[in-house]
Amino acid sequence: MGFTVACVEADNGITSKYLSPQWFHLVKTAVAEAKKRDMYLWFEDEAKYPSGFAGGLFTEKRPDLCMQVLAPGPSISVSGGQTVVRDVPAGTVAAMAFNQRDGASRSLDVSSGKLNWNAPPGEWQIQTVRHEFRTSPTRSVNNPNVGAKDGSESLEDYLNPEATRQFLAWTHEQYKSAVGDELGKTVFGFTGDEPDFTIGNALPWTNALFDEFQKEKGYDVRPYLGAFFSREMTDKQRRAYVDYFDIWSEMFGNNFFGVQGDWCAANHCMYQLHVNHEDMLMALVRSEGDFFRCMKSVEMPGIDLIYAQVWPGKPTDNPPGDAADFPKLASSVADVYGRPRSYTESFAAMTVPPSVAQAKWCLDEQFARGVNMVEIMWWTSPTTRLGRGGGRGGFGAGQGFAGGAGGAGGAVQPTTSPAGRRGRGGVRGPRGPSFFATPQFPAVAQYLHRASYLLSIGKPTAKIGLYVPFTSMWFGDRDSYSSCLSISTELMHAQRGFDFLNEEALTKALTLDGGKLTNLSGDSYETIIIPSVTVLSKAAIDRLREFSAAGGKVIFMGRLPAMAVDKTYLDAQPPPDLSWAVHEPSGALTPTVLAALPEPDVKLDQTCPFVVCNHRHIQDADIYFFFNESTDQPQNFSVTLEGSGAARFWDAGSGTVEPIAAAAADGKVTLPLALEPSQTKFVIVGN
Repeated sequence: MGFTVACVEADNGITSKYLSPQWFHLVKTAVAEAKKRDMYLWFEDEAKYPSGFAGGLFTEKRPDLCMQVLAPGPSISVSGGQTVVRDVPAGTVAAMAFNQRDGASRSLDVSSGKLNWNAPPGEWQIQTVRHEFRTSPTRSVNNPNVGAKDGSESLEDYLNPEATRQFLAWTHEQYKSAVGDELGKTVFGFTGDEPDFTIGNALPWTNALFDEFQKEKGYDVRPYLGAFFSREMTDKQRRAYVDYFDIWSEMFGNNFFGVQGDWCAANHCMYQLHVNHEDMLMALVRSEGDFFRCMKSVEMPGIDLIYAQVWPGKPTDNPPGDAADFPKLASSVADVYGRPRSYTESFAAMTVPPSVAQAKWCLDEQFARGVNMVEIMWWTSPTTRLGRGGGRGGFGAGQGFAGGAGGAGGAVQPTTSPAGRRGRGGVRGPRGPSFFATPQFPAVAQYLHRASYLLSIGKPTAKIGLYVPFTSMWFGDRDSYSSCLSISTELMHAQRGFDFLNEEALTKALTLDGGKLTNLSGDSYETIIIPSVTVLSKAAIDRLREFSAAGGKVIFMGRLPAMAVDKTYLDAQPPPDLSWAVHEPSGALTPTVLAALPEPDVKLDQTCPFVVCNHRHIQDADIYFFFNESTDQPQNFSVTLEGSGAARFWDAGSGTVEPIAAAAADGKVTLPLALEPSQTKFVIVGN
């Protein structure tokens, strides 16, 4: 079939308990057999998902390190003039009284473990807040209720580095002992899956959070906590709420992802991972906080393609309000932090089983957005029983499409399992491969090998940075998100290369180099676009002003920020004068905006919104990947490309090279290009 890399995951029906000595005997066997075949392996870091419960060991052996949350406790009704004296339940950390008549609120002291309050005139509702052990649902092969997704096996406390070190001791360290010198050789590393806080009406919490908040923000957040669970917050309370998001999301990034990334780097292996809700960022900020904070320590950042968020013939605005450009989040983090690869886990639970052609279209759509490594689900073992219950497996139990790239030179990589599974929303089906076991697949596998390799060498060439307003989304500002998506779609279909950026990338990861901001991949942005936003940090505004003064272009599209935050959102002030930047109130790519953008490296002689392009530069050539997204309309146009030297088509399917008649002048070449529906072409310009 052309597979040279596999990612191994435990699944329902395994005959050796996950993380037992018998399990690691199987691991040793798998590594030895892969090495005989010149193949390579990844190991999923969990026995299903999300990552971080170590097959139930936190619940069994370290309940003190299980996930914790802040949640509303009991509420108490009080009329004006009444006095409330009572003990508060264990774990109560705050209380706030709300006047039902005028909306006024008062923080109440419960630090002694008692509530003692004389209510002023009004009708008051006292809301207590407590910390408790509560986990995101987990789906575990060790769960006696096979296939269940529930809270019986708790995730670790993601905000506590001690918990992550314990997770590593139970998982990665044992794999290291089992495979020995093959870690970092035959075994590339570990794959994480969907760590998040799906915790209902609660907020992430850990024992050290209040101290960390005090240290970073300079004030005690507890007087505001009761408001965080009220129907309406005042402006000041909302700002404190966003300060809380800032702290927990930073702790999540450092203490879960960062600790694992450091371990993998120290042990000469790789860490690849995708989180949850990449295609719905308003949900992602609730469950993960900030995509970049999660991914900055991950060597191979990824996304998950399920449920046909990307599908041939569907509009890019899918589902409503969200966009199909989300694979660019993973490639952007890779570009910003100097990672050569970003990956997609695709087809685990598709709404409709794709054909080989449809699956290739979905992968090409992601290649065009910078993803260059593919993990495609699902190939099940034929030797064990069919797993029962839900899982990531797609197209009904044991069915999937596999192909992609990983490792030196690119490689086809399925995810394999010692048991069959039932896809989310799927039905039972036969064990083993489905449509990728057709005569059409091996040729697609070879295409994926070559395409993945070409799209991972050299460096990216985006000249535009598009700010993703995570901090504004913490305020609940969906308009800022919609503005960002609209701009990304317009840029993509105008063939303008860009990367997404967050606050930290803008202020810390990029180096100011004259009128350019250079990322760790060596790519330089000449223009930064800010969509409609509620807030920007003072540090970001200062960096943008400095960039503009040096000759770079800054474009505010839509609503200007109302706040500039320094240390705290609580004390954020109105922004300074922003007249040094271009401002387009409509938020659209008007002629004024287009004139402020850098000279395009891909310029078509006509408007072709179905054509998208990914451009990379190697030492002596430029690599252009063109994709016609239309499934029924051919595209014919002339294109002018940056680059000097001969122009050629490199056919990633056949491996052949064909010269192109092109006109060269002033460091550019102009050539004709014809794309059939759903067709891709690599154009190489150089020596």
